[in-house]
Amino acid sequence: MDINDAIKELRDDIRAHNDEAIQPIKERLASLEERGTAPSDEKVTDLEQRLSEQTERLTEMQEQVRLVQTNGGLVQPKVEKKSNPFEGMFFRDINAVRAELLHGESRAIALSDIASAGKLTDETASAFLDYVVGDQPTLSVIERRTMNSPTARLDRIGVGTRQLVKPTNDTTVVSDTDAISFSARSLSVVEAVWGENLTWSFLEDNIAGGNAEQQIAAVVSKAIGEELNDLAWNGDEDSATAWIAINNGFEDLMAADAAVINVDQAGNALVLDALRALYDGMPSQYRTIGDQRIFCSPAFATHYMDKLGDRATALGDATLAGGSRGLSYFGVPITADRHIDADKIYMTPASNLVVGFHRDVTQEMEWRPRNRHVELTFSVRFDFQYKFGGVISRGYQLPAGLE
Repeated sequence: MDINDAIKELRDDIRAHNDEAIQPIKERLASLEERGTAPSDEKVTDLEQRLSEQTERLTEMQEQVRLVQTNGGLVQPKVEKKSNPFEGMFFRDINAVRAELLHGESRAIALSDIASAGKLTDETASAFLDYVVGDQPTLSVIERRTMNSPTARLDRIGVGTRQLVKPTNDTTVVSDTDAISFSARSLSVVEAVWGENLTWSFLEDNIAGGNAEQQIAAVVSKAIGEELNDLAWNGDEDSATAWIAINNGFEDLMAADAAVINVDQAGNALVLDALRALYDGMPSQYRTIGDQRIFCSPAFATHYMDKLGDRATALGDATLAGGSRGLSYFGVPITADRHIDADKIYMTPASNLVVGFHRDVTQEMEWRPRNRHVELTFSVRFDFQYKFGGVISRGYQLPAGLE
């Protein structure tokens, strides 16, 4: 069989699997939610289990396509990365620095051993940004865009009302419909600088290991990622707090967008009522989009887990044992993020939210002998945006102490 025919057959299988095995389950779950079925109902939990299994099967099929394309030479195989992509990121010669710190008489770092200032290589920058978003609850699941220029367009093509007409002989009844609309939102990166002092004791404790630079990169990137994840939701350029004003986050962008569906939750004191209102706020044609996700605060997730854990069901047992991991509402995964306000909750496809990073990440180091530390300065350019407000259901004014 020709390679292109094989790929076409696999893609046809993927479409059929999605249409015949996955989409009907999502539609069935949506129907049960609309009829007020409890999330812990056996019918719901059985369908969610089947959905998980079929989604895993879909992932396997997509991997088959990638392998066929790679083996057939249609796409380049994945480039094997260095075992330590951070080698040389901080120090030109880590062994020399190790000797100076641990065994040298002067107990000083030679300036010639510190890495030169400037842009990280593409591989090192990519690995560093992987660490930045890696364990952050929101940044790790939304779309990440690497940009070669300071701006990027997030285009959307929309179709309005039905415009088909029945033609009549000798009569001109077909005119321009203007049914298709084109819109775009932009990512426009802003620069933020992050500084840290690597103290003498920190270096002594970490430099002895074989992966000292990787350990330093992990600590630094996690600290930067924590602040970026916070800004993703709470950034507000009009804020009087300097670091909050660095960039606008999703909440500020959504609150100003008339296309976003706002759901007043003030009257929903029950956690299930709040989830139902949020879900029902999403237009029905979008509820079964593949990567729909609910974002909430840990407090809200805990209320929901308590409600499920009270039920003597398999779902209740799994919730008590596993916590928020795998938590969902009628097949829609729930992400609990400590940076989301307790009175807010959101539902939107994860791929609708975007974090953009400029490819150029720079770092500079300087040894300060009087202060006994190395000054480390990173510069990162980034922006937050979403593609379409019409697929965002934003719940606000959640009551305190949900039950």
